[in-house]
Amino acid sequence: MIFLLELMMFRKSLPLLAASGVLIALSGCATIVEGTSQSVLVKTEPAEAKCEVSKNGSVLAVANPTPASVVLSKSKDDLQVNCQKTGYRNADGKLTSSFQAMTLGNILLGGVVGAVIDQGSGAANQYEPEILVFLNPEKFNSEQQRDEFYLRRSMFIREETKKKLDKIKAECPSSTPDNCQSKIDEMNKATDERLNQLEVEKASATIAAVS
Repeated sequence: MIFLLELMMFRKSLPLLAASGVLIALSGCATIVEGTSQSVLVKTEPAEAKCEVSKNGSVLAVANPTPASVVLSKSKDDLQVNCQKTGYRNADGKLTSSFQAMTLGNILLGGVVGAVIDQGSGAANQYEPEILVFLNPEKFNSEQQRDEFYLRRSMFIREETKKKLDKIKAECPSSTPDNCQSKIDEMNKATDERLNQLEVEKASATIAAVS
């Protein structure tokens, strides 16, 4: 009789045990995507500049002098990077937020609740681990110095674009080739615009007068 009573009590407790296990799993899956903050290395050419990382006009972090690492809260919003250095023109950069593919694993392990937790906390997004901002000299000593400076910048833009295109192609699902091609076209268009802007800057650059 005692054995039967204990068996009945155990059966009644199974749903509670199962529910507890689900809650534990859900609470754990929210941390699968490596937290809600990350470190970003801010670099400039030339080095030893002061850069402010901001969102909607509010400064979130300062790298001074560069290169320096700053800790940022993850967010779906892009961030602005504004740099300055004596003898150089102020320059801007952008930290782009992207969706972490690992969150898909969180959906599988934790269900919709886990995904909602990650999205709400910002952990579902991430920024590039580093950013490089070029500062234009207020004056170049010669045309050769100007040409070499802008050649380095154009090479950097092309190399950066190639890396991003390779990443798009590597992560492109075979089921949605049109969507991937659209991203590639957007990337190439943005690169052409950056290179055209670079030519405009080069044409308006100041060459120091020979004394």
